[in-house]
Amino acid sequence: MDGVGKYNGEYFQQNEGTAMGNFLSPFIANLFMSKFETEVKDKLEYFPRVWFKYVDDIFAVFDTKQLVWIILLLN
Repeated sequence: MDGVGKYNGEYFQQNEGTAMGNFLSPFIANLFMSKFETEVKDKLEYFPRVWFKYVDDIFAVFDTKQLVWIILLLN
């Protein structure tokens, strides 16, 4: 029963993504985020001065004029 977990007496199946605890999960997340970061740099007129990334989390400081575009891009 790979990808199936039990919580609160109910079974759930993970349909997408990598499994938590799998040693490949952080590596795959870093590959995806690096590709994503490159695409963001290409699409934005001004890349944020502050951009910190940890696995699949991003902390960025940017001009409020780009707020709507950044939110659409990140989502």
